[in-house]
Amino acid sequence: MLPVEEIIPALLIQLQHGDAIVVAPPGAGKSTRLPLTLLNHKQFKHHKLIMLQPRRMAARSIANYLAHQLGEEVGQTIGYRIRGESKVSQRTRLEIVTEGVLTRMIQHQPDLPEVGLIIFDEFHERSLHADFSLALCLELKEAFNENLKLLVMSATLDTEGVRQIMPDAKVLSSRGRSYPVNIVYRPSLQKDKKLVDQIIPVIHEAYQQHSKDILVFLPGVYEINKLLRVFKDMSEDLLVLPLHSNLKKQAQIQAMQAVETNKRKLILSTNIAETSLTIDGIEVVIDSGVEKTSRFDLRLGVTQLVTQKISQASAEQRAGRAGRLMPGTCYRLWSEALHYRLAKQNQAEIISSDIASLLLESMVWGTTISQLHLIDQPSEAQIAQATELLSRLGVISELGRLTDLGHKVHKLGTHPTLAVMLLKAKEISDSHLSLACAVCALLESKDPLINHPTPLVEDRLSFLYSNRKSEVWQLINQWHQKFNIKLQTWPLNDLAIIVGLGFPLW
Repeated sequence: MLPVEEIIPALLIQLQHGDAIVVAPPGAGKSTRLPLTLLNHKQFKHHKLIMLQPRRMAARSIANYLAHQLGEEVGQTIGYRIRGESKVSQRTRLEIVTEGVLTRMIQHQPDLPEVGLIIFDEFHERSLHADFSLALCLELKEAFNENLKLLVMSATLDTEGVRQIMPDAKVLSSRGRSYPVNIVYRPSLQKDKKLVDQIIPVIHEAYQQHSKDILVFLPGVYEINKLLRVFKDMSEDLLVLPLHSNLKKQAQIQAMQAVETNKRKLILSTNIAETSLTIDGIEVVIDSGVEKTSRFDLRLGVTQLVTQKISQASAEQRAGRAGRLMPGTCYRLWSEALHYRLAKQNQAEIISSDIASLLLESMVWGTTISQLHLIDQPSEAQIAQATELLSRLGVISELGRLTDLGHKVHKLGTHPTLAVMLLKAKEISDSHLSLACAVCALLESKDPLINHPTPLVEDRLSFLYSNRKSEVWQLINQWHQKFNIKLQTWPLNDLAIIVGLGFPLW
């Protein structure tokens, strides 16, 4: 029996009358047991359920797990929708979606007449789209569908902020199912020692001291690839596997599933393994204590990837991965004194993000950002910067209203700068539009030349044109299909013109 089952009777009663907030640590079953129970409950027998996940990998993984529990293939009772990929059918009653997908669904059909319940899973990550889509759902309930129920779920959630915008929602807490985890602090004794050099001896120590699988949390793909080269031939019984969002699906599955009894896994992962995903066999977690996150620079008007220390909540989540199936150990590459100086919770993404897309979505919805039921409001400087950008792009008029171009931009479902680039390239020629499709896909994806020193976009496009197996091609093809054109020879000499169409401030 999963721990979350203890709160199911109270949850079912609450959802008959209003919304609910569930707090349950990893391993309690909130992402797996609860959705299936709610799906089969008489209250939602004739309705669809939607469950939001902040990451595509988790959406696929959970959909596959739930479908397997029903003895079905994904796309029957259980389906998923993520950007550029959908496995649903007329039979589908529970859809696992990423948050931007829900925003598009609401904008397309504001009353969501077939939907009885929307579940916000892993809400503690406080992604921009999660905050915004929850705000839209609260307005949707008030204006169009008062019978719609909302369920906010998290492993580590400061419920005060959510309760401010959902005052009638009842908070239900579940205990977790976990084994004790021994925390070992391993701060570097050398101030300037590089992270990879610091973590290598700890991996060797963990391999010698323990007998099961090891999960290492690293800030990014660069560090993962460096350690892959170091440990790939360490032992015949050790499978060294990467885990990050840019991997192909089969490689992701390999890292998460069990291996032969005479084999051990060393999984080198970004923070994607922090929540939602179930990874079999983990006894040891080695936590670098840092992560890479997007941070918007208001002065430059660009989003940059920065490396920062994780929060205490994230550290607890990561350590918990070592205690899911057995007693475990977590090695932290920082001191115990520093641990208690870390931020307690993750910062809401809306506070440090480019909100141009959010502003556009709000205008299409017919409201201002300040009128939405948001836990945290973006700053006046963020709103001013986004407004100026949309104005320069021609998306909004001098009177602050959406232009015809603005409506076309919104329909494309990408960042306004990229949408304008695509639409204006279309006016030049099909070959320029084909190039714009490639640039758009490249900017929406992970860097295909992350391990190469060249900073040039042209080098990446040349690489892509001659390497059609790259993951970026899925998006390139989708953009071509959306505009109903065939792949053309890209006029790379006009690359600066194409980029300038969408980035007039640069």
